[in-house]
Amino acid sequence: MGRAVMADELLRLALCGAGDGWVVGEDGRPRVPSGLDPGLAGALLAELVIIGALRRDGECLRAVRQGPVGDAVLDAVLARVSRETRPRTATWWAIRLAGDTPHVAGLAGLRRQGGVTEYEQRVRGLLRTRTVRRCFAVENGAEEAIVRRLRAALDGERSDDRTLALLAIAHACRVDRAYFRDLSRRALKTRVREVAGDHWAAKAVAGAINDAEVLYVAANGSL
Repeated sequence: MGRAVMADELLRLALCGAGDGWVVGEDGRPRVPSGLDPGLAGALLAELVIIGALRRDGECLRAVRQGPVGDAVLDAVLARVSRETRPRTATWWAIRLAGDTPHVAGLAGLRRQGGVTEYEQRVRGLLRTRTVRRCFAVENGAEEAIVRRLRAALDGERSDDRTLALLAIAHACRVDRAYFRDLSRRALKTRVREVAGDHWAAKAVAGAINDAEVLYVAANGSL
């Protein structure tokens, strides 16, 4: 049985790390950080590799397992990779999966677990007062347990593949900055690379983020 463990943990870290929560738009969707969906895409791909449903073939990913793995989100990703007839790189997949906004399904799952709450906030402006809806993570100790694992990995303790992958992906999509403020950005980058290596999933996430930023610049002229 599989489960989108890393994606769930990354989403929880991102939401807990946002001190003011995420603003929920009129469409009912929260305004999440720009790098989060690429990060979640990388986490889903890494999870499927770890459980043996996908295999790395050079820079490409191939499906090696048929049938469900036990998680609806992972099953959808695996089915999509299985249907692709041409070899595709991990970065190519991260870009496509990020476009599916995986945070939506992830937040729905957290809500079902009681891990997300929302409330309305009155915000005073110069001309009028408006109501803003925000979503927050329910503090239940899960975030602290995840951060302890990542900190242990940074400190050089022996860590499993999921923890190292999560650390590398969280760094690639800048989620880790809220938790390791005792380290400068350069020191954190160096330490992550020392313990997690040049992780393929993190490279895919970085490629997907770069692709999104290039498209944004092309459309708007600047970041």
